Amino acid sequence: MLLSALWIILRWLRRATPQSRSSEPYFDSQSATLIALVVGALVLMIGSIHLIGVYGAIPLFFVFYMKIIGRHSWGQTVAFAIGAPIVTFFFFEILLHITLPKGATEPLFYPLYDIFL
Repeated sequence: MLLSALWIILRWLRRATPQSRSSEPYFDSQSATLIALVVGALVLMIGSIHLIGVYGAIPLFFVFYMKIIGRHSWGQTVAFAIGAPIVTFFFFEILLHITLPKGATEPLFYPLYDIFL
C-alpha cells in the first residue's frame, strides 16, 4: 500500500494524469458547506454522547443527517433512527459484551440487562 501511495504521488508530481493537470477546484462551495455541516453534526454527536449516551446521540444524528441533509422520507428516517441504536445495542452490549457510554439514559437499560445478561 505504501508503494501504491508513493506511485500515486510520483505520478501527480510528474503531472502524468489528466486529474493532476486539471486546474478545476477539487470541490465547489456547495460541497464545502455540506462537508462542514456533516463535520459539525458529527462533532455535536460525539460531544453529546457524554450527556445522552450513544443510544440517544445516534438517533438524533440520523434524524438530522437523513431528514435535513439527505431529504429522505420520515418513514426511512424514523426506521434508521430507531433501528440503528437497537442493532448497535444488541451487537455491542449483548453479543460482544462491550459496554458503550449511556450518559443520563443508563437507568433505562437496567431492565434490558436483566433480560439479556
